[in-house]
Amino acid sequence: TFMRLSLISDVGEMYEDGKIDTDTPQGKALQWILSEDERILCPLDNTLEQRYILAVLYYATQGVDWTDQGKWLTEVSECDWVGIDCNFRGEVDTIELPGFNLDGEIPAEIQALKSLDILGLEDNKLSGRIPSQLNEGIVRVRLSGNQLTGTVPATLPVSIIALYLNDNELSGRLDGVIGSLPNMRQLQLQNNRFSSTIPDSLKEMKNLRIGRFKGNDLEGEMPRAVCNMVGSNSGLSILSVDCDKVACDCCSPECDER
Repeated sequence: TFMRLSLISDVGEMYEDGKIDTDTPQGKALQWILSEDERILCPLDNTLEQRYILAVLYYATQGVDWTDQGKWLTEVSECDWVGIDCNFRGEVDTIELPGFNLDGEIPAEIQALKSLDILGLEDNKLSGRIPSQLNEGIVRVRLSGNQLTGTVPATLPVSIIALYLNDNELSGRLDGVIGSLPNMRQLQLQNNRFSSTIPDSLKEMKNLRIGRFKGNDLEGEMPRAVCNMVGSNSGLSILSVDCDKVACDCCSPECDER
């Protein structure tokens, strides 16, 4: 069991001085898997890793204080825990815990859920940074309405089509994230601390339907190539900025001419 889980978590976050470190979410989850989980999984069970990862998420975000703990850390399959769905193979493909009072940082172990399609943790008290890695194949990431800081990783998977990061405290330039997500359809970045300009690479998001950038420290003007997408066959219908900072004659709602 330990050998399999050590491929997911840093051993230093699980053990200290040769003993399980129950002061860390990883150590608490390992202790639970080994000694407290009434499901008593075989070390070769295919669900061992995902059950451990969800336990890490629970401990990392103060699960005891969630508004609804429905069946979490009980003997039933993790696919039956509230907010969790699995595919026909029994692999976790959805985590949706909006407004559950999650308080803490999103653990890096989330990226090891290889079948995860949807990560919905909006309207909680999550802090720290967005994990630098998420699984290839994830399509929807909703982390809006939290207290996340730092920059948006340029290493997010190209499979993402909906990214909701609005109403956080994220900062930095948009070049990296926009240039690396060509399949994006819904991009919600409003009400953060992003700076500099809206990059020309936004035009590479050929399938973009919604792009919201208001409530940031962006300036300059909307690239002409992006404006050419509005009203065309691209389907781009909502494009919003702070009109007093960013010149945009194609935005909706419209910006009056300066």
